[in-house]
Formats: sequence, C-alpha cells, structure tokens
Amino acid sequence: MFLLCLEHTSFIDLTMPTKKLEFYLSLKIAFIYFLVGSLYIIFSDILLEKMLPPETVTEFQSYKGLAYVFLTSFLLFFLLKNNLKKINTSEQKYRLLADHSKDLIFLVNPDSEIVYLSPSVKDLLGYEVSEAIGRKKYDFIHPDDLKKVENNINDLLLKGKSKPITYRVKNKANDYIWFESLKELITKNNKVIGIVSSCRDVTERVEANRAIKNYQKSLQNLTTEIFLVEEKQRKEIAANIHDHLSQSLVISKMKLKDLRENTSLKNHVSDIDFINTHITDALENSRKITYDLCPPVLYQLGIIDTMHWFSDKIEEQYHIKVEFTTNIESIQLDDNELISIYRSIQEIVTNSIKHANASLIHIDFKFVDEGLNILVSDNGKGFNVDNILSNKILSNGFGLFTLKERINNLKGTVNITSKPIIETGTIVKIFIYLQ
Repeated sequence: MFLLCLEHTSFIDLTMPTKKLEFYLSLKIAFIYFLVGSLYIIFSDILLEKMLPPETVTEFQSYKGLAYVFLTSFLLFFLLKNNLKKINTSEQKYRLLADHSKDLIFLVNPDSEIVYLSPSVKDLLGYEVSEAIGRKKYDFIHPDDLKKVENNINDLLLKGKSKPITYRVKNKANDYIWFESLKELITKNNKVIGIVSSCRDVTERVEANRAIKNYQKSLQNLTTEIFLVEEKQRKEIAANIHDHLSQSLVISKMKLKDLRENTSLKNHVSDIDFINTHITDALENSRKITYDLCPPVLYQLGIIDTMHWFSDKIEEQYHIKVEFTTNIESIQLDDNELISIYRSIQEIVTNSIKHANASLIHIDFKFVDEGLNILVSDNGKGFNVDNILSNKILSNGFGLFTLKERINNLKGTVNITSKPIIETGTIVKIFIYLQ
C-alpha cells in the first residue's frame, strides 16, 4: 500500500503541505472547466445568432448557460477537494507507517539517486535523512555485493518482481551490517519511474548462520578425524594379528607337523590332529578378522581391485550374486577417500544382505569429468527412506545416517531410492567430486 502512495506522488515534493495541495489542485481543475465551458457557451450563442432568426435566440440563454457552468464548477471544486482530502489522508497513514517503521524504506529514481528515506535510517545506519537524500544508493553497498544487487535489479526490471536478497550496507561509522531487501517497481504510463526497497537488519541472523556453519564444519572435521583414527587403529590391529598372532599359529602348525611325524608319539597322533585342526581354524579366523578390519588389497592394489575381491567374497560367504561393473582401470584416491568409499559400499551391501533379502546386488563405478559416480542396487525388499533416516538409533551414527555423513565429509552426495514393497529393490547413488 505504501507503494501506491508513492506512485500517486510521482516524485513530487513529498513534504508539500497537504491542505495547500488539496485547495490549489481542486481550484485549478474547476477553473479550467469553468473557462472552457464559458467559452463554449459564448461562442456557440454567437454562432446561433448568425444562423438563426433573432426571435429564436432568447436573451437569457447565455446567462442560463453561464450560471449552469458556474454551479457545476463550484460542485466540481468541492468534489475534487473532498476526494483529494481522502487520498491525502490515506497517504498520510502510509507515510506514518513508513516514518515509524523499524525497517528501512527508501525510494530511488531511474538514476539510482535516493529521493526518499524513512527516518529509521538514523537508528539503523546512523545517517540523518538529509545526508543520504540525493546520493547514489551504490555509495552505501559493499563492493563485493554490488554485482548481486545489480543482478537482482535486472531481474526486477525483466520479470517485474524479484526475490529478497541479503547484502552488506555501510553505516556512518564505516562498518558494514547485513540487510535483507525486497524491491518493487513504481511505474507510470508503463514506464519505470523508480524502485522502492524495504530493508531489514539481519546481521544477527547472518552471524548466527555463519557460526552454525562453522560449528557444522568443525563437527565434520572432527567426524573425519575420528573416522581416520578409527581406521588407523583397525589397520594397526590387523597388522598386529597378521605379524604376531598369525605367525605364531603358523609356527605352531609347523611344530605340530614335526611332532606328528615323531614315531615316539604315535599314541598321541589323534590329540595332535585335534590341536592342529583348531589351530588351522584359528589361523583362518585370524585371516578373516584381518581382512574385515582392514583388507590389505585396499591399500596395495586400490579400490577397483578391492571391489572385485569384495564381490567374490560376498558371493562365497553369503551365496548371493554380486555383479561389479566399471569403466575405470585405476583411480588415484587418498587414504580418506579410499577407506570412506570402501566402508560406504560395505555398509550398503551389508544392509541389502541383512534387511532386503536380496538375491542380486549390482555395484557400478563410473568416472566422469568432475568425479566418481557410484551406483549400488539390489532386487530385495525396499524400505521407507524418510522413516529410516529419522530413526533415533540411526541418528546416533549407525546405518544410512553414517553413510550420508561419511560421503558428505568427502564433499559428495547420496541419493537413496526405495519403497517398502517386496522385490522393488533399493538404489543408492553416490557422487564424489574429485579434484
């Protein structure tokens, strides 16, 4: 509504007294009407006297016409004055709202000069109204935000409307505060005559959002660090099992073999075989634990060969068909990317085995210009993605929530498509940007 008020004024002096405007504008219109009407009557009577006989033209015809024009002019004057009074009363209400609003309202002409500024500029920026009137609005905007503001105005001129934007504005102390601004066009005869902006101080909100982002970034860094420490410990434990426990078990098997061949111990062969069987099982389990903790192939041969090994391992262990396809021969990844991708695939496949009852799992790696596309799908029972991700247990760091966090820490994205219907399957799409 305030925009309508500004449009009616058409950039005339906004401080012009209301009563003076009402009187002189109404009087001017009524006088013009009276002058035109009087001239019409006078000249029409002269023309009638020339064209018609004198007896048909009455002596008082002109006086009657002039009296009628005078009366209608007088009525027109009061009607105009009354309507202008209503308009000005409405404008005063909107001006009162603008002048007492805590938000900053300002009006600029097509040359970007400020022609109106609400008094709130004093509280928000420290300027007096007279200090800003006539200046370019761009004088107050942070240089790094000029392009953003210009693009917003171009959208406004092109589409007739624009979205709210936030940018920095310089106050009188030469400090910058954050404003959120919404702009509207003022037009007259289909021509833009100005832009009115309503601005709100959102400095606290911007700083709070920045603090939250910094906190989230710190949490992500901490999560990544914890994950890497955990993987380092897994690697060390796996190495210790391989270097010490497994080696001791191998030596024990060799010693048992020698004892079994000793003829003096023929009566204890069954006991030796019993011990040898258990040592063999222990050796096999130690190797399995080593690979589960940290598969050596991952660091020795890379992610592609590891996926081939992993597919064969799942097929052998769970009797589930696992297909791995790729257009990549080899790819360079750092330790964080390497172990994060492997653990993510492991998490997805484990979920398919435990919860989906799938008989077929497909894993696909594709390298594109910007990074790595990974797709994992199964033919098992689906689930409600939103319900799973909002589950309290998963929110504490397990399952798909952990998967999303792990990929997010790699600056990647995860998209999960699934429905709780048998044999519709689940599709997990992962994209990881690689520099």
